[in-house]
Amino acid sequence: MIIKLNDKKYLQDKIEETFNEADMIAELICEGGAEGVYTPKELSEMQYQVQSLMSLASALEIRLRNITN
Repeated sequence: MIIKLNDKKYLQDKIEETFNEADMIAELICEGGAEGVYTPKELSEMQYQVQSLMSLASALEIRLRNITN
């Protein structure tokens, strides 16, 4: 895994993949939440998942910035 964390292309792909996943869940929250598809607990869990993914993406961006400098 350490080798991959030093690979710029891998990090860029992982960042994009992570943002896309967070975006998809956020869309589900907006669409399903407005229609009452999800319970409040499910919505809360989904929001936590989005926040976790965004934190991961931010950490990967910092790592990418550090290895390019």
